[in-house]
Amino acid sequence: MGAVTMPPFAQPAPPAPRPADTGRVLDIILTVLFLGVLLAGSGFIGLLTLYGFSMSTDSCYGDRCREEFVMPALLVEWGSIALGVLVAFGGVIYGAVRRRLMLVWPLVGIGLVLVGTAIAFALIDYAVGR
Repeated sequence: MGAVTMPPFAQPAPPAPRPADTGRVLDIILTVLFLGVLLAGSGFIGLLTLYGFSMSTDSCYGDRCREEFVMPALLVEWGSIALGVLVAFGGVIYGAVRRRLMLVWPLVGIGLVLVGTAIAFALIDYAVGR
């Protein structure tokens, strides 16, 4: 009888791949969707206010309208769009770095844009005297 050889020691099996965290995937999908809604809605509202505010003051002549409220209305509108987009993207970056929920930040941005739009329309309504 010859020398007995032992089989080599078995190596441990590689760890099983972790399944994707469904909540995280859903958070990313909804975040991208809400960011798209924010950007598309902000673009639409921005164009609407550019043309809509100028057309709403077409009937202004003499002292009939308070034109000193038109420029603040535009500034409030465009400022709320800028603030909403900055808060949304900044919050998403913060949430991604900290591994926290991200989808709330685009919703906060949408809320800021809507509040700014309501204030701007109230200013224009006051300016044209309706």
